[in-house]
Amino acid sequence: MRRPSIAYFALAVAALFFGATFVVIKEAIESLPPLSFVGWRFSISAAALLLLAWPKGKRIWKDGLLAGSLLFAGFALQTWGLSLTTASNSGLITGLYVVFTPLLVSAVTRRKLGQWTIGGAVLAFAGLALLTVGDGFQLQTGDLLTLGCAAAFAGHIVVLSHVAYRHPIIPFSAVQLLLTGVAALAASAVFEGFPVPTSDDLPALLLTGLAVSGGAFILQVWSQT
Repeated sequence: MRRPSIAYFALAVAALFFGATFVVIKEAIESLPPLSFVGWRFSISAAALLLLAWPKGKRIWKDGLLAGSLLFAGFALQTWGLSLTTASNSGLITGLYVVFTPLLVSAVTRRKLGQWTIGGAVLAFAGLALLTVGDGFQLQTGDLLTLGCAAAFAGHIVVLSHVAYRHPIIPFSAVQLLLTGVAALAASAVFEGFPVPTSDDLPALLLTGLAVSGGAFILQVWSQT
């Protein structure tokens, strides 16, 4: 395991990279549908990592399939939700994965939650209510989708904490990104007609696919090994 201070710093940098692209993605999915954007974005990042290291052995694919399924769910829900809500709401609600993670760990391990965790969860959900409720005190569709994304990301973090240490960082990351890209493109073919990016879409895809999905995701996996 990494030294806690270094691991926390790496996670913070990864979160900064992810958070910095909400506005970019919001603008990009105005021309390229959400599932298509996720598919091409992660296919680009997976291709880049596979050029560096190829996954070997059945176990890395098995663990990558589990983690990658949650990663796909998280980014598909986040990007779909972002098309129906504001970038600020999306960023703040996605951040609730920090609350969901200890709750999920407690449910899986049957350990009692600490008072600070319970208090933090109450404050976080109170803040969510103040942020997202509209007339009639109802969450909007985009906010609900993003809430689901936060839960999926929490599940992904829990899975990584149990399996990431078994595998080399780059090929294990590549498996997850590849699964996310392929699953999103398949879903796009079914629900969106498989739109192909134009030259106008490439800057956002390259930025989010290489710098963010590739670089930041490697940092996240590295910090949990």
